[in-house]
Amino acid sequence: MPHSTFHIPHSNNLHHAYIIEGNKENTLPELVAFLEKEHNVSTRGNPDFWCKDFESFGIDDGKMLRVLQSRRAVGGGHKFFIITFTTITNEAQNALLKIFEEPTEGTHFFIIVSSLAGIFPTLLSRATIIPAHVDVQSYGVSYEKEILEFLKSSSSKRLLLIQNIIKEKDKNAAQKFLNQLEIVLWRDKDSKKRTENINHSLEEIIQARRHLATRVPSLKLVFEHLSLIVPTYK
Repeated sequence: MPHSTFHIPHSNNLHHAYIIEGNKENTLPELVAFLEKEHNVSTRGNPDFWCKDFESFGIDDGKMLRVLQSRRAVGGGHKFFIITFTTITNEAQNALLKIFEEPTEGTHFFIIVSSLAGIFPTLLSRATIIPAHVDVQSYGVSYEKEILEFLKSSSSKRLLLIQNIIKEKDKNAAQKFLNQLEIVLWRDKDSKKRTENINHSLEEIIQARRHLATRVPSLKLVFEHLSLIVPTYK
């Protein structure tokens, strides 16, 4: 599996929940190292750091996590929870959804999954998504000007802006565009630009990414749909 690199803001601006798509054997140690090096998180002997791997994450595990995250950090700062699992029940996903909807202040979750395909869209919409096989350049907004132009344009003009991706059937370019569009929408979802369609758009981007992973995806249909439903920036 290709190497992945995390692109997460400074601890003071950390989102409360991240869902990271990747092989847990590779992704977990990389995430731990990232938190230690970039955010000065002590991962050994630290009561405010909790990491556990589950074969199957069930409703009882979700209830336990809700109790643990409800407690204040011993050090008075941030608490970090890293969870990996092979499978997760529907009931457990609903439990995580409730936690993500009303997180305890200063608490941050990192959920590592092998695939986003089995995760509820509603749960995905409450977290920052880090797709598999991306690095800082492909996941970061290296073409922010073009993304913002897309967001400010009409649906018909949007298709013209990305016609080369559609014409060339360039799945890599399409994936990169979706990653960057997702970041901008997440960054602005709590700002004055937020509309009632923002969360729906993020869910649709996840669905679009799943479609791109199929054998013969229709880029034209994907981008026609997104051009219509993604809110227009003023």
